[in-house]
Amino acid sequence: MQHKKNWKFIRRHPRAYIGEDEAQATLQELTQILGMEKLQKLSAGDLVTVLVTELPNLEHCSIQLGPYTDEIVQSSALQAADISHLPLRTIDICLRATVTEAHCKGLLNLRWCAEPLLSVSTKLETLNLHVCNGISPKAPFPSLPKLKTLRLTYSRLGEWDLEVLLSSCIGLRNFFYEATFGLWPQDCFAPAFYDCSDHFQLANAVKYLSRHTTLETIHMDLRWRGHTPYRPQPRAVFSFRHFPALKHLFLSLDEFHSQFWAGDPAKDSELLIQLLPQSIVSFHLAGHITDDLYRLEKSLLCLVHAVSRGQFPGLEDVGRDQNEELSSECECRVRKVFTEAGVGFHYDSWRTTSTTFGDGGGLPTRTPRHRRQRVGPIACLEAGAQEVQILMEPGWS
Repeated sequence: MQHKKNWKFIRRHPRAYIGEDEAQATLQELTQILGMEKLQKLSAGDLVTVLVTELPNLEHCSIQLGPYTDEIVQSSALQAADISHLPLRTIDICLRATVTEAHCKGLLNLRWCAEPLLSVSTKLETLNLHVCNGISPKAPFPSLPKLKTLRLTYSRLGEWDLEVLLSSCIGLRNFFYEATFGLWPQDCFAPAFYDCSDHFQLANAVKYLSRHTTLETIHMDLRWRGHTPYRPQPRAVFSFRHFPALKHLFLSLDEFHSQFWAGDPAKDSELLIQLLPQSIVSFHLAGHITDDLYRLEKSLLCLVHAVSRGQFPGLEDVGRDQNEELSSECECRVRKVFTEAGVGFHYDSWRTTSTTFGDGGGLPTRTPRHRRQRVGPIACLEAGAQEVQILMEPGWS
């Protein structure tokens, strides 16, 4: 095998799965090939460390973690390999679990599984997290100075987790968040739909996000966050008016329910024009608002009139949940003015994600035999792969 400095030809490899014994054997082989005797002190679990550190062109790394998996890479292993920086620009991390496993055993903790990896990924631009519950315990978090896109799906963050995670980056352009419901009770029969005490409130999230003046896209899907029989205190009126670069906004209709929204009902007609920045291009509302739908109708008509007077000049698209249709009279007026202003108005549905294995425990559909190709870590190293996908199961230690 040639030394990594001489690798010139790069190609992607299909996903490969290896067990602990093969991981240990591969690690020993790499020790001999790379001539790094200190790697002999590492365990099978450190194979991932060696793999990502010995690929000079690696920019995209996708990692699936099994329940109770330890750190993806350990600080001691990075030190043994003399690694202080990695060229990674995109990292995907997700938990391999069914819905029941995720909510009974817990979602993945970003600090526990990825802090050492993120600490040396100083060029990271995109971080995708699936089935994540935050970064506890409370302590400083690695800085991500180059991060532009932060995406969390099927996740559940508290106030502190969200604030610290957003504070770790300074030039964020795209923020995507999709909440899942809370931990199930001990009997594991039903999710905690009505308890949102562990989850951040949108008004506070807007405050944390407002520090990022570069934000162009905010997708905040809180449909599965949960409710409470009592009004959260303190309720607040939030606004995106002072986000100078914001173009695309996605919100849950329920955030304008009287249970969460502290605005004066007498001023409902101004709700949307006080909410949106002049730079807005697309605005989508998903979910249900039931008895408070009329409040949104009044504010939507006011937005229509504002557009007809030249406000929000870049607005091109407004979408609402297909389960919350406007009254026929309101819809007719809205469509007429929006059409004249060149703004599209439509009903749509936005599906939320699920866990890796969904409601069942089976593996994803296997690739047909004639299309499968088994590729191990050595082959990836020989090719200098730009992208790798890693499956980590409990027991690699």
